[in-house]
Amino acid sequence: MTLCATSLFTNSCTVFWATTYTFEPSAFEEFWFRRLGDAPLNATILADFNRMTHLWATIEPEEEWRLRRANNDYLIRSVRFGSGSFHPKTYFFGSANHGDLLVGSGNLTLSGLEEGHEVFAHFSRSDDAALPVFCGWRDWMSQIVSAVNDHALYGRWSDALNKAPWLRDLSSTAVFSNNWQISFLDQLKEQIEPPIDELHVSAPFFDNDCEALSELIEATRPSLDYS
Repeated sequence: MTLCATSLFTNSCTVFWATTYTFEPSAFEEFWFRRLGDAPLNATILADFNRMTHLWATIEPEEEWRLRRANNDYLIRSVRFGSGSFHPKTYFFGSANHGDLLVGSGNLTLSGLEEGHEVFAHFSRSDDAALPVFCGWRDWMSQIVSAVNDHALYGRWSDALNKAPWLRDLSSTAVFSNNWQISFLDQLKEQIEPPIDELHVSAPFFDNDCEALSELIEATRPSLDYS
């Protein structure tokens, strides 16, 4: 199934929460934010601390108009993730009775949502099988909000859960993998019993000498029979 991520940016939602590595305020304000409608929309964006620090530094005083709506009509906050990057790309569109969640590779930028070759998994509240994913995303987001420890962000998160009470009240077993506390490699080691038949990997970048991939291969021990 092919889904245009930007097709979910409509005025049918009252909550829009996004996590992204990079963020382009001008693109967001000129294109997608307009589609989401007006107040009482709760639009909140969490982005990587270092990337946001670089963005603020590039904006000259005479260019402050580029951020005319930031932290007024929508909230933007930076997130530190230890010594690494805050790299998740998730987009939650919610209302009192419905919700959509995108989890994938596209940043909240023109190249990430309109021009890049990105992949997203789409989850809908109307699908009972997706409810554990929403539950897991909610619990993960609560951890991030607590870690940022920002008064305005706490208020926004409380308001988001009130505007989408079904998300607040979910009691399903949480299913949402993240490395906020445990590395993905350790999680795979716990969940997969080697050897496996096949290992398929797609990534835009690899570390020096492919050390992470080597550890993954060692942990999963995929078959070497390619006949």
